[in-house]
Amino acid sequence: MDAPNPFTERGVIKDPKRFFGRKRELKQIFERLAAMQSVSIVGERRTGKSSLLEIIAATGSDRLGNDSEFHYIDLERVESTEDFVARALDALAAEGQTLRDLERAIEQRKAILCLDEFEQSGDFSKDFFGALRSLASTGHLALVVASQSKLADLASEGITTSPFFNIFTTLHLGDLTEEESGELLNGLGQPAGREFSPDEVRAAYRETGGNPWRLQIFGYHLFGTNSLTEAIRRYQEELASYNNAPNAMRPARAGRETTRLSSVLLVAAALIGFISMVFNFGAGMLLMLALTLASFLLEGWRGLRQRGAN
Repeated sequence: MDAPNPFTERGVIKDPKRFFGRKRELKQIFERLAAMQSVSIVGERRTGKSSLLEIIAATGSDRLGNDSEFHYIDLERVESTEDFVARALDALAAEGQTLRDLERAIEQRKAILCLDEFEQSGDFSKDFFGALRSLASTGHLALVVASQSKLADLASEGITTSPFFNIFTTLHLGDLTEEESGELLNGLGQPAGREFSPDEVRAAYRETGGNPWRLQIFGYHLFGTNSLTEAIRRYQEELASYNNAPNAMRPARAGRETTRLSSVLLVAAALIGFISMVFNFGAGMLLMLALTLASFLLEGWRGLRQRGAN
């Protein structure tokens, strides 16, 4: 009986046995966490940020010792500051409802929270980020956050404040190297009875650029067809179907463009308002209000689009 195709992952990888590569990144992250210092992981979509966070949470205690506890929280599912505190307290098996309760919960502990989809934290208050920064300065709490944009860029959109993101070391997550791509292909293929040749690994790396998600797709077709030429053809067809799908534009890029347009509208509104006040130009005041309203509507649309795309 033929072994099932092992290249079926299209989402988050949670099993450390199915996770390959990222040794350098993991080493850097755990060196920081050993000192209870926070880390910001920044990378494009489908580069494996969520999988990396899951693996950190799953293997962290083995790497740093049982006195360090790791918990994964997906902020896409968190609706408010109160919801975040409740989920964090649940993860820590502690009672309470407030940030003060969270502070009590981490006393005499080394708690590391792995926070995914950090762009979704836009609904949190500045006071909350200030309190979280204070907790992360106690030596009892460290944060590992994953986002598509740098925290400094998110700060310009009003999501965080400068003192908060200054506590993070930034790690940029790119694609896998050719060697790591081979580790992924053969790490999944060999247990299923399929070892990929150096030529097949090179072709896979050339086609995918080392992107983990695309490597899964390429490996699926290479395993299934046992023909490099046919695998390339099927891989390119499947990738084209994703690229031609609606809303193929990257949400992070679309969000940044919308934010820039919103900022331009606000600046224009301010200038028109100033000129209208100086020259007592009533129509200009109406235009200022219209531009301001358009800016707020754009920001609201950006938030809805980002949540829907994720």
